[in-house]
Amino acid sequence: MSSFRPITRDETEEAWRQHIQGLLAHVPTSPLNLFHLLHRVIKDVLRKSVCLTRESCHYLSESGVSADQLIQQLASLTDTLALHGDPPLVWFSPERVAGPRLAESLRFGMLELKEHLDTFLDRKDHAAECMDSLKAVGNKESVLDVGRSLYKLHFQLLLLLESANKMFTALCSTAHDNQLHDISSEVAQMRQSLSHAQEEGLESSDQGTPTPTASPSPSPLPDQTEATLVELLQDTQWHSALHFAHHNRGMWPSELIAMGCEEDDITNILSVYCYHLVREKPDVFVVTEQDLGQVLTGLMEGLYQVLGAIKSFDTKVQDQRKAN
Repeated sequence: MSSFRPITRDETEEAWRQHIQGLLAHVPTSPLNLFHLLHRVIKDVLRKSVCLTRESCHYLSESGVSADQLIQQLASLTDTLALHGDPPLVWFSPERVAGPRLAESLRFGMLELKEHLDTFLDRKDHAAECMDSLKAVGNKESVLDVGRSLYKLHFQLLLLLESANKMFTALCSTAHDNQLHDISSEVAQMRQSLSHAQEEGLESSDQGTPTPTASPSPSPLPDQTEATLVELLQDTQWHSALHFAHHNRGMWPSELIAMGCEEDDITNILSVYCYHLVREKPDVFVVTEQDLGQVLTGLMEGLYQVLGAIKSFDTKVQDQRKAN
């Protein structure tokens, strides 16, 4: 009999559960905070899915059982999620989108997403158990169990992302109806520039040539930090902005970096910039990747391929049994 393994959930998932419970208890909740929490939840479940699937692929390849097609399709699916799975960055003035229609859409959307999230956690635990069995036994049945459990995990992820996508769509529709100015493309371009600058810095570091940056100066006062960073961004000084954000980790108020962790400099930089824009111009809104269509399409196509690989492997196993 296998030993009992308690189900553990990290702080992001617990925060989400508490948020849903607060909603059901009719506790007022800012829609902006809701979308920031949604960003964190999506990012977390995607990270879990990618990490668990990659780890499973490793043990599948080490199992001694020939399952190349299944491993290849799972790896391809994981690459799609890792490449296109960054959730939308959302900023707006809550007062400018307030209304019963959006509130009702978000209320139902959160209830639906909670159900999918609960099932996702169960699927994740089951996939982890199947992987543990594969490591211990390493036979064809355990390979099939891993493949099936990962298929179910990613199918549940698809349902979860579809629910989240409805909420992003409802927000964008409301913002356009209220004639808010969409500056999402500007912020998306800024993120791309920061990502390129960060990659250049990593490449220079790998080659032993550090990217030139200004010498660390004394940390500015909290009210000066935001203004300094915004000025660097407006001047397109991407490397300096990254260096400044890294040097001032821990200085940002929690409401400015609600979507990222302290080490996620790019998300934190963009959050500070968007907070500044929305405060200065309340009639703007930001929803980068205004729908999750690309990742949803890639996930759906990948699931078809994974299912085909599972069926092919199962058929091969059945044929071998008949031959024996």
